[in-house]
Amino acid sequence: MQMQQMQQMAQMAQMQQAMMGGGMGGGQKRARYDGDGFGGGGGYTSSDATTFPAVKVRGLPFEATEFDVTNFFEGVAVIDVVLEVAPDGRKAGTGYVVLGSDEALQGALARNKQSMGRRYLEVFSASKAEYYAAVAAIVTASPGDYQGGGGDNYQQ
Repeated sequence: MQMQQMQQMAQMAQMQQAMMGGGMGGGQKRARYDGDGFGGGGGYTSSDATTFPAVKVRGLPFEATEFDVTNFFEGVAVIDVVLEVAPDGRKAGTGYVVLGSDEALQGALARNKQSMGRRYLEVFSASKAEYYAAVAAIVTASPGDYQGGGGDNYQQ
């Protein structure tokens, strides 16, 4: 399990670097959504300084995987999917989806009240703090608590 946590943390760091445009300072453009001094140019920028390109999805089927959520948002630039886990280790029916642009955010929000199978889903804007709290809960969970999917190289 420790190896999986390390892989998740590495993936999160790569995602942050991609979104921030390469790291600390040095760039002409700042990633405007975070305001904590990261820059480097070329990262995600927003016309609204408070916008983080993420949504919370509520009402997910408990058997839904990260792949299922990505398919639900087909045609929208999805960067990451995190499925929340209840204290007993089971999926909570909620998740966060980080998107690649303001346009992708608007496309995801347009999926509000659509169905995944027999479940009606609510899709609404999420803050960076909410997303990171969900990631932290998974990374710090006891071994075996998280039964989510993974990327192309995921092995269980």
